[in-house]
Amino acid sequence: MIPRPYHCVTAAGKGWQAIVKCVHHRTLKLLDLLFPKWCHGIVEGTMKDILADALEWSRLRRQLPDPASRRLLRERVGLSQGDLARALNVGRPTICRWESGARDPGRQHLAAYLELLNRLTREPL
Repeated sequence: MIPRPYHCVTAAGKGWQAIVKCVHHRTLKLLDLLFPKWCHGIVEGTMKDILADALEWSRLRRQLPDPASRRLLRERVGLSQGDLARALNVGRPTICRWESGARDPGRQHLAAYLELLNRLTREPL
C-alpha cells in the first residue's frame, strides 16, 4: 500500500522498501515503508494501515503448516488437489506448488487457505 502522492514503480526486494515515483516532483525515490520521509507529509492513518497489514500478514504466515503437513491434512479427509483448488478458486497447479513448498499462498488466498486447513484438522476421520 503506497500512499499518495506516490505511485509504485517496483518493489525493491529487500525489507520494507519500494521504488516509487513522486507525482508532484516527477522523480523516482527509494521509499522506506516503515519510516517514510514524504515530500508532502505523512497522512495520519496511512502508516498505521501499513503496519497493521504487515503485522497481520506476518501473523497469518506463522500459522501456515509446513508443506508436507498441508498435503497430509488434505489427503487425510480424502480431498483431491482439484477439490481444494475449486474451494479456494485457484488452479490445481497452485495447490501442488503450495504442498510441494515451491510457493506459499499469497495475500489474497492465505486467510482462506488457513481457514480451510483448520477446518480439515477438526474433521473427524
